[in-house]
Amino acid sequence: MATRYQKFAAMCCHEFRGRFGRSKSAEPITVFIQHHMRLVPFFAGKLKCQKTMKKWLTRYDQGEMDSVLASMGITRKPLDGPRASTAVLLNDALKEKLVGMGKEVVSQMPGSQIIAMGNDFRTALGLKHVGRSRQRTKALKGMKEGGGTLIVEGSLMDMIGDKWKGATPDTFVDDKGSIIEDPLSFERHHHLLSTSSKKRRFIANRYFRKSHQDKARVNIIDLREIGMKKVKINIENAEQPVDIGCMPAKSANRLRVLLKCLYITGKRSKGGVGFSKNDLSNTGNNRSKAFGLMTSFGYKDMGILYANSREDCVKEGNSSYRILGEIEGIIFDFLQTEYPEVLKAILADNKHKFKDSVPPYAVESGKFVSPRMIISSRLGNEAHIDFGDNGLSFVVWLAEDPTEDVGDWKFIMQNLRTDVDGSVRDTTTIQLFDGIVMVYDGRYIHHATSIPESNRGNIWGVFHGSSEH
Repeated sequence: MATRYQKFAAMCCHEFRGRFGRSKSAEPITVFIQHHMRLVPFFAGKLKCQKTMKKWLTRYDQGEMDSVLASMGITRKPLDGPRASTAVLLNDALKEKLVGMGKEVVSQMPGSQIIAMGNDFRTALGLKHVGRSRQRTKALKGMKEGGGTLIVEGSLMDMIGDKWKGATPDTFVDDKGSIIEDPLSFERHHHLLSTSSKKRRFIANRYFRKSHQDKARVNIIDLREIGMKKVKINIENAEQPVDIGCMPAKSANRLRVLLKCLYITGKRSKGGVGFSKNDLSNTGNNRSKAFGLMTSFGYKDMGILYANSREDCVKEGNSSYRILGEIEGIIFDFLQTEYPEVLKAILADNKHKFKDSVPPYAVESGKFVSPRMIISSRLGNEAHIDFGDNGLSFVVWLAEDPTEDVGDWKFIMQNLRTDVDGSVRDTTTIQLFDGIVMVYDGRYIHHATSIPESNRGNIWGVFHGSSEH
């Protein structure tokens, strides 16, 4: 079986050949390492050098990586085509320069000045011409708008009205737990949603398996493919945008280790802290037909702790308080660095319900995002709103095996209309992967997680938010 390192090497070569054809010269390899390597699947947080990349390409071209590619369902690209894409080289050089100059400066620059900068790079990169490809135009537009962040415009839709044409659930789960393919028509969806008495405004036992990937109805955003570190979806009729980013690899890897330990259940099993399955099944979600588990830790209400948090569970030197406290600390530090205003808002909004409550596992460090933390495991649920929230939510997703294909793992914002490069759709789907993070307001965005395939490893979502109820 191929290792993660072997898969990463093969995917680097495959991506490089797709972008730069048959070239192995220094310029395109440098551009690939600096701007594309960190976006390749299985990236472990450390960039490789030119010498290593050249050795990999030689092995790739000679077919030595074919078996690794085949294990991922990929066929090696033939050694033909141009030596390098001059337009891509130019895009990357310009992007790096523009990011360094800053958004405000770039936004005031006329197009002629940007093209003149491209001509300056021509000699340095050994390019024969300055391309005006659509790819280059999009790259420049993205840099002008966000400086490393892709800006997407959106608005919230009324799903009961006739104007909404987004994705509807396509799977029904009966009383025996059988999964039945049963796509809802717009008319049926409108009727069931408008007659629902649920506060969370969801249609019971209706899930997403494939319909959320229908590009005629849905915009699919995959952060790994767009070449930017973040996505910001500005919502016309809402106060808070949707922010999407990535947890640093080192932090994501540590969170994965902690979650693996936490989710080993049983007193006799090797590892874990001694939690039972009941300790990890303490939310209302687990009493419905939803897929997977949701677990609450910390405070249920002011002065009332969940049973799994009332005392420290210790087994084989592992401590539930130590693990939960470290999880809180990692996420606290990340938010303080990347989204300080979000952290400030969540802490302030929780004062209404929890006052100055500090979860017992965070007393020593003093670092926590909210008095209640919720962790999902292999979750697939109905689209809903979080009526009990009092503000923003933050979530980071982790995969037990980050090398697994996670194409089936998506977060659906059913009523969020977006315009992505001229494609206007009434539902927006976010491709999930190991380490992706998101900030959103679940009180207004009708959201769900797609049903994961049954034969995969564990996949977790660690949620923090502001609670009203």
